[in-house]
Amino acid sequence: MRYLFLSLFLFSSLHIVIAASPSASKKYENKILWNSNYKLKWADFKGKPDGFASEVAMAATSIQYYTEISNNQFKYTITPYFYPAISWSKKNTQFDDVLAHEQLHFDITELYARKMRQAFSNKVKSPKDHNLASSIFDKIMKEWDEEQERYDRETNHGTNEVQQQKWILYVEQQLNLLSDYATK
Repeated sequence: MRYLFLSLFLFSSLHIVIAASPSASKKYENKILWNSNYKLKWADFKGKPDGFASEVAMAATSIQYYTEISNNQFKYTITPYFYPAISWSKKNTQFDDVLAHEQLHFDITELYARKMRQAFSNKVKSPKDHNLASSIFDKIMKEWDEEQERYDRETNHGTNEVQQQKWILYVEQQLNLLSDYATK
């Protein structure tokens, strides 16, 4: 039996790849699995704000990829998470529109988890496809990272209301198109 656990964390412009056991660090233990019925609350942002950051809040999200090869079968789990202990907000800027912007970062994380599940479902058929799965993961994680950066750039971190509304509609449409691959 072979296991692989990879995760890319998105922290505004800082990206860290973790290749370790899920219990590698205490600050990553408490996590919120993406769920269409749960919306982030300011109470979920428990991390210490970066005093030098120009942003007023930061949602730390990841897509975890776990594979197992057992009895000549390739199995995988792809999960999008939000990390309260390393997500933060500046208390005097906790407004609904800022929270909605951070929620959409989490929703984009779910969108790319769905894209990854779709790609795995269509292309990864057996244990010999393990390298292909890793390649798909890398490609989609790069696209996810670029999409998160484009979202912040086009919405000016949520301050451009017109662009923010366009992104909300776009992500909602994309999630609906990939509903067969939703996190369960």
